[in-house]
Amino acid sequence: STRAIGYFSTEALLRKLCHTQVCEPVKLSGYGRIKVHRFGDLDCVNSRQAVTAITAPNDVAIQLDGVVSLDISSPSSSNVRRSNLCALLSILPKLREIDFSNIILYGDRIVFRKMFCRNPFLAKVTCNRSEHMVVNGRDFKDCNDLKEMVMDDSVFVCSEYDHDWNMVRFRYRSLSSLTGPNNHDFIFKHCKSLERLSIRNAQWSTLDRSTWEEVNVPIPQTALIKFVRNAPPSLRWFRSDLTQENIKMLSADHPRIEFVN
Repeated sequence: STRAIGYFSTEALLRKLCHTQVCEPVKLSGYGRIKVHRFGDLDCVNSRQAVTAITAPNDVAIQLDGVVSLDISSPSSSNVRRSNLCALLSILPKLREIDFSNIILYGDRIVFRKMFCRNPFLAKVTCNRSEHMVVNGRDFKDCNDLKEMVMDDSVFVCSEYDHDWNMVRFRYRSLSSLTGPNNHDFIFKHCKSLERLSIRNAQWSTLDRSTWEEVNVPIPQTALIKFVRNAPPSLRWFRSDLTQENIKMLSADHPRIEFVN
């Protein structure tokens, strides 16, 4: 069953969930899926407010162990602060799947660069038409059960340090280079259990050398090729914008992977 949550402040949302868990545990026990409507409209919550909201009177942090699915997707593009999503994720330790399609993440990706560090059982991520996830998959570094990611039409960033354009340019070259000392650096390098990955029509942000402005460009063929060559042995299905020529070349060396456009 699905538990639907409407419009609240972020702190009020966390308090409502935790109060229900403490005072009416049976009420939530039958719900394995939570859908939060208009998550992007919630106000900002800082770390202290989040900790206070999810702490019971006995100073024990509340966790909703029965919830395995979270849906904060939006019918249209919606801005969501990383700290808000981290706060909600922190009370869902058994989370298995999440959908945050049409979500544009913003806020400090240095502090919150591993958003799913408290969700080790996460197995499926859907975030079509989303923006500002780091393309190396660092947010999912602690998700050892992550098997499937569907991220079509999304826009990624090359580096957590997106304010440092020298770093962005370095990371762009590093992720795209098929030669040299950067073979260890490739897209989704931190996602080591993937079986299925879809990044059709995906782009990443980089610097336009002529205007010195941020622009979104398709993830280069070389970066896609580099990923396949370094993909985890578990990968069986990959949907992307690889050309037919490159698919033919990679299929010969990686017959276990089904390539789809």
